[in-house]
Amino acid sequence: MKSNQLMLKKSKKSMFGNYVFFLILILNSLSADPIRYLDEVFENVTITEDVVYGNAPDLPFIFLFEWNTYDLDLDMDIYEPEGDTETHRPVIIFIHTGAFFSGHNELDDVVALSIAAAKRGYVAVSINYRLGLNILSAYSGERAVYRGVQDASAAVRYLKEYSGEYNIDANNIFIWGTSAGSFIGLHL
Repeated sequence: MKSNQLMLKKSKKSMFGNYVFFLILILNSLSADPIRYLDEVFENVTITEDVVYGNAPDLPFIFLFEWNTYDLDLDMDIYEPEGDTETHRPVIIFIHTGAFFSGHNELDDVVALSIAAAKRGYVAVSINYRLGLNILSAYSGERAVYRGVQDASAAVRYLKEYSGEYNIDANNIFIWGTSAGSFIGLHL
């Protein structure tokens, strides 16, 4: 009986200690400065629109059943935190959805994610890639993915080449895709 009472007293003391510890931890986290890359540390974002990162030439006779092999400039929008003095910032490339036949880098979710990433200190990039899926062709799906991978690879090469211009750390380039964009990202 006495040992049970003694154990109960000890457990109450240790529970009180745990409560005090977690209370201090919570109060400390509330007063902490925002952490770059986790919290929004910048209020404004600078957007550079329609940066051409490559060109897809017209290939009219190579793939007879492809209707989208026209000359196309591949472009991206670059989102940077305004007033950032960091010179080697990581990059997140956002690749939009659209089942390889629709979509654009200015879709609401892509823009919102890009702005949120830039406010956290990343350089965010949203790319456009060649679209087109011909259901009459047995190989159209594979070629659509392949074209997207080629275009995303061109975007990565461009960002590495111009890393100094955008204060990018060329060794920290991340890919984020949704639906068709995730297929492209997985194949890079």
